[in-house]
Amino acid sequence: NGGFLDIFVIQDPRSRVRNRPLEPNLWAQRRATEAEESRVPALGFGREFFVTEFREDGFRMLSELTARELEREVEQPERRRPDQVIDFRNYQFDDDIEEEFEEPEEEEIFEPENTRTDDGRFIPRRYRLSFSPDFSYTAAQVGTYYGAFTFSQIAVSDVLGDHRLSFSTNLVFDLRNSNYALQYAYLRNRTNYIATLYHNAWAFQTFSGEIVRYRQFGGTVGAIHPLNRFERLEMTLGYVTLSRDLSAVFAGAGSVNDREYLIMPQVNYIRDVTIPGFLSPQKGRRYAVGVSGSPGFTEDFAGFVTASADFRQYVSLAPRYTLAFRASGAASFGRDSQQFLLGGMQNWINYRQAQRLSVEQLSSLFFSLPAMPMRGHAYNAGIGDRFALGNAEFRFPLIAAFIPGPIPLFPLYNVQGAAFVDVGATWEGASQNDLLVGTGFGLRTIVFGLPLRYDAGWPWESGEGFGDVIHYFSIGLDF
Repeated sequence: NGGFLDIFVIQDPRSRVRNRPLEPNLWAQRRATEAEESRVPALGFGREFFVTEFREDGFRMLSELTARELEREVEQPERRRPDQVIDFRNYQFDDDIEEEFEEPEEEEIFEPENTRTDDGRFIPRRYRLSFSPDFSYTAAQVGTYYGAFTFSQIAVSDVLGDHRLSFSTNLVFDLRNSNYALQYAYLRNRTNYIATLYHNAWAFQTFSGEIVRYRQFGGTVGAIHPLNRFERLEMTLGYVTLSRDLSAVFAGAGSVNDREYLIMPQVNYIRDVTIPGFLSPQKGRRYAVGVSGSPGFTEDFAGFVTASADFRQYVSLAPRYTLAFRASGAASFGRDSQQFLLGGMQNWINYRQAQRLSVEQLSSLFFSLPAMPMRGHAYNAGIGDRFALGNAEFRFPLIAAFIPGPIPLFPLYNVQGAAFVDVGATWEGASQNDLLVGTGFGLRTIVFGLPLRYDAGWPWESGEGFGDVIHYFSIGLDF
């Protein structure tokens, strides 16, 4: 069926109404031949102790009754004498009494008209687009960075889910200093189409009094086409404007504006054949290869071409015991080649940096890509226009449940352990930078609905051995 759902239609459900009662199935037939005490032993014990028959000579247990007496006492209804029976056939009742005992007529709650043809088939109708909200969220906040601001997010879609529209914003002062995005997705056919408009702004003030505002705004159009159940193609085309406004607060100072532009086509091929586990895949393989770039039409347009690849293999040793391997790398070429930042963990909370990034080139500042995880080292431990990274992990269950008892801490469930080795390097052109090696162990669990990770990594250098440990607290899932 081409990967689509199987849908079966009953033209006239009311014609399939069954007039006679259903025959008992095998379960009902077997149940009718079994005694209640055999299915629920507690009933037999209860009747032995609490169900009795009062007689002139005292109490007698139910088990002492004969089969005929038990049938008469339990199953047969009470019989009345002829003088106790009242014949209501010759009585005349008030209308209210008759209406009370009359059987209610079935009302046709939903009986639309002009919906069928003469032969009883439903008449096709054109689908009318009608949107309804999926979710909406709005909050007003006050912070030391933005001051007073509001955050809003809303998403709507139609009944069939063919069209999805979402809008999010973080309003601060005015539109030039705010973040907002508008996205529309067309999901009716096998190929999904997505269009996005966005604007992001960040403002800083240096110790010398300079005010720097960075802005990134533009739009993208993309398509996701599934080749089969496990493979897909992702294609996007984006237009991006990068802006840096530099001004000073002291009198007589001017302002400097700098802009760069990018037209970025990107194509990715992805294959994913994995079996999911608790926090990460437990078996299978997935990989992705992609090409992206930006033609440098003029000096104001960034020019580069980047190729990347990511391969992952998962070997299941036993239920919830997995060996995970990953090999990734990328290379960027051109006048404004992208930079890759090797070191650290994704969403590292207590992060540290080995070196600062250059802010001279806007495209390098905004489109530098992280190469992670590289534990045992800080952010930006290696920077270059090419990188290669290998990771190996052994993932295993550690603690099923940790209940603190009198200690006022929240309980932890399904704590997973991991032992890892990371090896990576970066190149600047043909020149290789230092080889980075790190090893250690980590813990993973769910805290307040978020995947929390803790890792302890030691750097290793040839001739010097292991260095000082680096602790990583981060939020997210492993590769």
